[in-house]
Amino acid sequence: MLKQLFPVFIFSLLFFPALAQKASIKGVVVDTVEKKKLQNSSILLVSSKDSILVTDTRTKANGEFELANLKKGSYTLVITFPKMADYIRDIQLSDSSKFNLGNIAMDSKATLLNEVTIKAQKQAISMKGDTITYQADSFAVKPHANLQDLLRRLPGIEVDKDGAIKAGGKDVNTLLVDGEEFFGDDPLLAQKYLKANAVSEVQVYDKKTKEEELSGIKEGDAKEKVMNIKLKENAKNGYLSTLDANSDLNHFKNVGGMAGIYKSKLKAAVFGFNSNTNQDSKASEAMSRLKGNDYDVIEVGDDGSTVMIMYGNRDDDGFSPTDGLPDITSYGAHFSDKWNENKVGLKLNYKGNNRDVIDRTTSKNQSLLPNGTNFFSSSSANSETKSSGQSLKGGVDVKIDSLSTLKISFAASKNKNSNEYKSTNETKNGAGFFVNNSDQTNNSNGVDNLFNGNINYSKKFAKKGRTLSIDLQPETKNGTSLGNSKSVTNYYDDNGVPKGPPITQDFLNDNSGKETSLGARISYTEPLNKQLSLQTAYSFKTVNSNSHKLVFDKSLNNKRIDSLSNNFDFNNFSNIGKVVLQYRAKKFTLSSGAEATQTTFELNDLDRSNKFNRNYLNWAPQSNLNYKLGKNTSASLNYNGNTRQPSLDQLQPIRQINNPLYEIKGNPNLKPSFNNNFGFNLNTYQQKSQMYAYVYGLQFYQKCSSEYEYSR
Repeated sequence: MLKQLFPVFIFSLLFFPALAQKASIKGVVVDTVEKKKLQNSSILLVSSKDSILVTDTRTKANGEFELANLKKGSYTLVITFPKMADYIRDIQLSDSSKFNLGNIAMDSKATLLNEVTIKAQKQAISMKGDTITYQADSFAVKPHANLQDLLRRLPGIEVDKDGAIKAGGKDVNTLLVDGEEFFGDDPLLAQKYLKANAVSEVQVYDKKTKEEELSGIKEGDAKEKVMNIKLKENAKNGYLSTLDANSDLNHFKNVGGMAGIYKSKLKAAVFGFNSNTNQDSKASEAMSRLKGNDYDVIEVGDDGSTVMIMYGNRDDDGFSPTDGLPDITSYGAHFSDKWNENKVGLKLNYKGNNRDVIDRTTSKNQSLLPNGTNFFSSSSANSETKSSGQSLKGGVDVKIDSLSTLKISFAASKNKNSNEYKSTNETKNGAGFFVNNSDQTNNSNGVDNLFNGNINYSKKFAKKGRTLSIDLQPETKNGTSLGNSKSVTNYYDDNGVPKGPPITQDFLNDNSGKETSLGARISYTEPLNKQLSLQTAYSFKTVNSNSHKLVFDKSLNNKRIDSLSNNFDFNNFSNIGKVVLQYRAKKFTLSSGAEATQTTFELNDLDRSNKFNRNYLNWAPQSNLNYKLGKNTSASLNYNGNTRQPSLDQLQPIRQINNPLYEIKGNPNLKPSFNNNFGFNLNTYQQKSQMYAYVYGLQFYQKCSSEYEYSR
């Protein structure tokens, strides 16, 4: 009998409390003066105990709202509407409370101010459009807590152990302080060094694309969030510094530090670290991510046909893990300020680094052929790579007037590198006899220089959504390297007897190259009506480059080896046209268009007096559908296609013999391929349960017709 009653008892424990938790609050929000229903009023239910947002909604067209499935407890109901005084009411709910507040009268702020002077108390959490604002003092943190500790207390905000932030289930990759970059826009620095008691408000809103910021037209569901930290008036000026030292007092060490000052718009800092542990210093990690200004880069691939528009200049030339035993020193400085009533801004970032990496590797492999034959291979290699470099990135922003801006971005770098490499390889058959063996020694020294920039002029027009943007991008880069490559290779018969004398290759490699380019882009957006807009763009890029690969045989008194050398001039001119039509409805956004790239490609083989000319017309269709299934749930379908031409290295009929046992030879008859990409995204975020779910799918299809020759 007890066994039969036990499942009933368990079912009762689980089922009846669930039935009991059906408390609800509903009402109708109305304007007391105009006697009309207030659609889209913001309804917030906050826990009285800890100020955590429990749930939220907006009123319907008839002003009605309902908050259902609420648990027993003490709450504060907050109702807000633009130009209306906030409605705030404390509510105590039992398990089955059903509060019907009826008509909730909202008073105009202007009316209240005319009648009486009131002292307002800001609510802990408020919403306006896509912006959620948290009042920092409403969330308790420990004394001396930093911004990261505060963010972990905010409902809807997640911060992992590495400082990565999510808001509403979306990544926050940009963190601003009072609307400005805080030594760059990386979220980590401000989290670590700003104190929680210095923060007045935390704002979270959707990240807009460059076109959205310029036109004011939302293109679809935002993929990222932006966080803006508003400081208290007495905390807008200050300094920050830190030192991080780790060592085993014998060999391994990791030492870093940084010091900075911020005063209104002025920010200046220095940082550096030295490590042989293959880890960045925690003290200077965030500072090493400083970059120049972001801009759309017009890029032409080596094949002279692939033209891409990408959000650029975010490259990180700071620390990156490497194989082997490293000894890395990195240092840098940052300066930014604004003048003339914030109409003129300057940002400069300097970085330098020195690396010395020693790498030792060994490997053993066994290969079994279908006929039962065994081969045993082993190899060992020792290398030392040294590099040093400096870079300067920055930008000047000028606000010409309320509708026009001019931005000048630039980056310059110089890097030196050297490499020493020695390796031994051998292969034996199942009987233990040699099949082949090889000893190889390589060394090289090189220098690379780079300068690039972008000049952007942007203008908004009086008509909302009509915009014009013009970019001009010069770039020059060059590099030289000089090295030696020596190998001694033996081949054996089945009994391990040498087939002949060793094959010795002793080469001198002299490589150099230079590339200059100029790109331009003009884009224009025209709103055809409230829902339909047309985006057009034209770009061009011209590239002139040369590549000289000279190989000399040191055993023949440095005689040039023509079959391994080349002397190419490369000229490319690309025209890119793009048209996108976008339709925006209340719950979905649909855009479709295409990009066409016409490229004239000329490759001159100066040694053989051959000219290689090709004209490409590449198509890149695209379509995107974003559908809002609910307030925090959205789905998207997208398609992208693009033509891919063979690269320059793949087209050159030159043998590459860096490893004599593995040679590569290009094919000038390669044909282009076409890539089709289909994607599906579904994501949902529930504020009340803090649940985030994301589903992603991708289908890739490639059609190609080409051959690339390998030999071993």
